[in-house]
Amino acid sequence: MRTKPKSKTDAESVGYCPSCNSPIYLGEKSFWCSNSICNFRINRRYFSKLGNPNPISVVGMQHLIRGGCIPLFGLISQKTGEPFDCVGYLECADDGHWHIQFYFQHFALEVFRKMYANK
Repeated sequence: MRTKPKSKTDAESVGYCPSCNSPIYLGEKSFWCSNSICNFRINRRYFSKLGNPNPISVVGMQHLIRGGCIPLFGLISQKTGEPFDCVGYLECADDGHWHIQFYFQHFALEVFRKMYANK
């Protein structure tokens, strides 16, 4: 169930929905579209079943909803149990629900690795 802000001043929008352009808010457990008929909702702990206990940050979600991607390092494959790195981006399924798709292009991963190594 969504935890809606009591008023528009209680919560700041993190950006705009890629489906309907309504404001997206951060609830207790997920990022969700303020349009009640829209299917946009992403669980903050989307990657916990893949070994990453960290929630998706507001900045990470802002990159995703603007059409960008986020680096994902040290995820654990559910099939093989092996660690893997990838880049994640938002994708809308045929049924209108949104999920984070993995992109394994080595060039993109190397760019992110270099960016994070310099911090």
